Amino acid sequence: MTTFAQKIKKMTNKEILNTIEAFCAACERCAFDVQEKLQKMGAENIDEIIQNLKENNYLNEQRYCEFYTRDKFRFNHWGKTKIAYMLSLKKIDKDVICQALNVIDDEQYISVLSDIFKSKAKSVKAQNPYEKEQKLFHFALSRGFESDIIKKVKSDIIINSI
Repeated sequence: MTTFAQKIKKMTNKEILNTIEAFCAACERCAFDVQEKLQKMGAENIDEIIQNLKENNYLNEQRYCEFYTRDKFRFNHWGKTKIAYMLSLKKIDKDVICQALNVIDDEQYISVLSDIFKSKAKSVKAQNPYEKEQKLFHFALSRGFESDIIKKVKSDIIINSI
């Protein structure tokens, strides 16, 4: 019985390229993720493979960032700060990240933050309005929302929920 690691060592460069192309075709990937996968596979010429993937449009950092931003905002309700931070961990250029963050509609962004406040305000236990406000503020910060937007949205929610 051969292990996965033994099978990888027997793969030719063409087989590795085909495997990585299928990996990239399955869903959007960034160069950092592909590089890690290639390193685990023990591939040589990693930079050449990544360049080939970019030329054949299997890898596109801008497209990846836009999909990532939409998904994390829509499904995880992350703010722009957290999304940008997570993308920067993947060594994506700051300009590309800034462009991708623009796909989030400002009205929808505030609406999501407002909904987060309303739902969280019901479960936050506090002895006074100030403590409740602070807990909600820190919660929104941990979700990656910017402090100036939090301040704009939270005042109405807190006053109405007390």
